[in-house]
Amino acid sequence: VVNDGTIIGAQVAGIGLFSGGGVTNQIGGIIGGYHAITAYKALTLVNAGTIAGYRGGIGLFAGGTVSNQSGGTISGMVGIYSPSAAVTVVNAGTILGGMTTAFMGGVVLLGGGTISNETGGTSAGYDAIYGGTTAILTVMNAGRIIGGTTGADAGGIGDAVERRAGVI
Repeated sequence: VVNDGTIIGAQVAGIGLFSGGGVTNQIGGIIGGYHAITAYKALTLVNAGTIAGYRGGIGLFAGGTVSNQSGGTISGMVGIYSPSAAVTVVNAGTILGGMTTAFMGGVVLLGGGTISNETGGTSAGYDAIYGGTTAILTVMNAGRIIGGTTGADAGGIGDAVERRAGVI
C-alpha cells in the first residue's frame, strides 16, 4: 500500500493486512482508525506522514520493520505494539503513546527487537519504550525518550539501553 492521501477505518483498522506486506505513508499521507494499521503477518512500514489510531497506531502481530522518517508521526494509546514477535524500529520522527495509565506507551515490544531513536527522533508515552520481561530488547538513543513513568524499560534478560548523546 502506498498512500499520499487519506485512509480512515471507521470501525476497526485504517489498513488491515492479513498476509503481511508493506505500507509506505508519504509526506502529507494520513492513515487512521480505531487501530490505524494492523498486520497479522510481517510488515515493512515507511512513514513520512501521519499514522494515528484511537487505540493503537501500528499493531504488528508477526513482527516486522518500522521506519518513521523525520516529520513522520505515529500515535495512539500505544504508538507501536507487538505482543510476541521481534520488531525493528528506526525513528527520526515522533512516536506518541498515551500518558495516563500503565500499558500505554510510545513503543511496546513484548516480543523484543531493536529500537534506534535517531537524532531528532522523539518517543513518548506512559512508558515511552517498554520491552516486557521475557524477550531481548535493544534500545539505542540519540534523540529524546520521554516517559510519564519510565523512559526506556528494557527489562528482559540481556536487554540493553545505549544513550548516544540523546536524552532519556
